[in-house]
Amino acid sequence: MFHSLTHNRFARALALFSEGFSGYKSHIAVITVLGFLSGLMEAVGVNAIIPLFSLISGAEGGATDVISRAIRTLFSALNISLHPAYLLLFIACLFIVKAGVMIAVNYINIVIVADFEKRTRTLLFTEMLKSSWSNLLQQKIGYLEKVLVNDIAQCTYLLRYVSESILLAANLAMYTLVALNISTPITLSVFALGGIIFLSFKRTVYRTRKLSRAFAAVEKEVAHHVNESMLGIKSIKSMHVEAHVVDKGIGFFEKLRAMRIKNFSLQSITRELIEPIGMVFIVGVFAASYRSPDFNFASFAVIIFLIHKIFGFLQNAQLKLQGINQQIPYLQSSLSSLHHARAHEEDDRGDEPFRFRRALAFEDVSFSYSGEKEVLKDISFSLAHGEMVGLVGPSGAGKTTIVDLLLRLYEPTRGRITIDGTSIARIPLAEWRKKIGYVAQDIFLLNDTIENNILFYDTSLSPDATAHAASLSQLDPLLRDLPQGLKTVVGERGVMLSGGQRQRVILARILARNPNILVLDEATSALDNESEYHIQQAIEQLKGTVTTFIIAHRLSTVLRCDRVMILDQGMIIESGAPADLLDNIQSHFHKLYTIGKASERAFSAVADNGDTHRKKFGYGKRKRLKFRYD
Repeated sequence: MFHSLTHNRFARALALFSEGFSGYKSHIAVITVLGFLSGLMEAVGVNAIIPLFSLISGAEGGATDVISRAIRTLFSALNISLHPAYLLLFIACLFIVKAGVMIAVNYINIVIVADFEKRTRTLLFTEMLKSSWSNLLQQKIGYLEKVLVNDIAQCTYLLRYVSESILLAANLAMYTLVALNISTPITLSVFALGGIIFLSFKRTVYRTRKLSRAFAAVEKEVAHHVNESMLGIKSIKSMHVEAHVVDKGIGFFEKLRAMRIKNFSLQSITRELIEPIGMVFIVGVFAASYRSPDFNFASFAVIIFLIHKIFGFLQNAQLKLQGINQQIPYLQSSLSSLHHARAHEEDDRGDEPFRFRRALAFEDVSFSYSGEKEVLKDISFSLAHGEMVGLVGPSGAGKTTIVDLLLRLYEPTRGRITIDGTSIARIPLAEWRKKIGYVAQDIFLLNDTIENNILFYDTSLSPDATAHAASLSQLDPLLRDLPQGLKTVVGERGVMLSGGQRQRVILARILARNPNILVLDEATSALDNESEYHIQQAIEQLKGTVTTFIIAHRLSTVLRCDRVMILDQGMIIESGAPADLLDNIQSHFHKLYTIGKASERAFSAVADNGDTHRKKFGYGKRKRLKFRYD
């Protein structure tokens, strides 16, 4: 049972290494060969001390082991006198060659570790960005960052430990051969003791892996908590809950502290116990060998040195084994993230070119999230080429879901979406998204210049195209007021600009790409009336040339549309020209408009009362807000 369990663990670890480091098998093979070579150089150099001592002491017959005889034969073949000076030069040359080999080994190690880190991060980051929208929504904030930055960095330690362990094994093999050449019984007893030590610390190795797995899990929670706190820092400060946020973080930090102490304690016990065991063994060997009639001081000195080296190798091997087990959970985490991303890659099997001359249509489209209640129910509508269509409805009606289907972030549960009669699923995903401009309520700006935010990684756009897009989006007045114009840095998430200015930068980003279809998803809902007016002016210029689909809460945003649709509980309950719907007092649109006007009058009345109160008590005059519905 125990043997089977151990074998299974070893097989799983081997499969894990094979998958994670498959691109570096040839490099590891070279390291193995060089490891044997460096071990041979050092071991032979150490063994050469025996004939050296024999020459110095005048006991030339004392060097009778195989390697000493081989050295004598080599010197004889090269017609070189076996003189202490030449023997010292020979030993020095061996160690110089060994040093050169180790420099090469270390360089190869550095190269493969750095290359692994770069390639693995690139691969995982690419696969994550290619992953489906539904999968990305399920990822906790900070998890991907933690895997990309921390876990893969830990994997480089694992790769280094593996290559160093191979080098260690190669050196150990060479030292063992030399030690066996000098004294087989002592060498075998060393390995017998080493085997006992390994078995004694086996549970320690498994505890190390278990601790490391738990440590990696808590690190992910820390990354999530810190990222989440930074994203919500304004709410945290405004509600004065900093202490509670810190307390939650302290809970994670305390777990990490406790696990780190346990882990370091286990490593320390292993490291500190093996060395005295080795020294006790060496003393015992000396006591047993000293009174032997065949005792040879030179051979004994070398065997003691070799035993010390072998125990050092065994100690390092134990520590490397613990290090490997400590890092394995990070490789598992990285590979698991990679497998998960690949398993949820966006489906892109389209082969039809993008053509749009007539209409974009939803044909009996229904949608539900993971088999739950339907969010959209058999909706059908079309957008003619160049038409501007508005979509209005309460929160939860399914407006954003329609946008997500249009962007192909999701696929319809039933029905299909077509463009000029062709299912959009048959058009390559990259080509489809290049033809659609999407402006969301949640603004995403880089901490870079206005120009680079308009370019947004598309270096093919010319300066003229960028400037023209800025002009179309009503950015010219802002750019004239900024000393650096398009070169102005907007700050983190565009903090240096107002909400309306940020939204116009986003609109310029979209217009610079000449989209065939423009989608505005609540793009002006958080703007003041003046900012909304500027956005409307920019959109008006596109009428008749770009098909525009506007999702809105504010009726002012859709009054200039060619057609307005009302969505409620996943169904389109009304559609028509805004003017016609307003003339029909029974229409939902008319009722929404009436409610909006009533709210405006009520707000104006409150503002008027406030003005009277301020005049009475000598307060400053307050500017009344204006609502734009025409």
